[in-house]
Amino acid sequence: MASLVTTRKHGEFVESVKVVHLIKSNTFHSALKNGLVFHVHSFWNNNAISASNAGCGPDLTGGHYDPFLTCSKSSEDAKGKCADLKRTEDDEYKYPCNADAYAAGNFALCEVGDLSTKFSGVFMPDENMVWEANGLYDPIAPFRSNYNLEDEIANQWSSVVFHCKDDASRLFCAEIVAN
Repeated sequence: MASLVTTRKHGEFVESVKVVHLIKSNTFHSALKNGLVFHVHSFWNNNAISASNAGCGPDLTGGHYDPFLTCSKSSEDAKGKCADLKRTEDDEYKYPCNADAYAAGNFALCEVGDLSTKFSGVFMPDENMVWEANGLYDPIAPFRSNYNLEDEIANQWSSVVFHCKDDASRLFCAEIVAN
């Protein structure tokens, strides 16, 4: 089970992000030892509130939420607006995001939805197979106004996807539910 909760901080327009209680079964044990990466994705086209493997495919969750077009190869706009801007690997563009740069305040280098690069991946250090990160403060978190928005101009977001760090396969995902 995974959930992502966004909250306002002191009435400002900045969001904070909490990733709460990621609980896994032994099915994912080997993947967890090598680590997982996680991202806010653009949409949720699944009837269930969470899924695994094929239920998390790109047709069901889209690509990474990337309203500023920083354009990793997994951006929702990788083949559209990013290609138009020549921000693709074919154009020798290198996605500039890394945790050190983000921590130093270079927020524009990362996709808004690229949580694992901004904050590091997920590792399960104990036998309980529980990972919890409370209060991951992100000054450039997903915009509430884009939550589950169907608009051809603005990017929407409405899911979180956890991938294997080794091969980027999608392991499990969940709809982000506004509260």
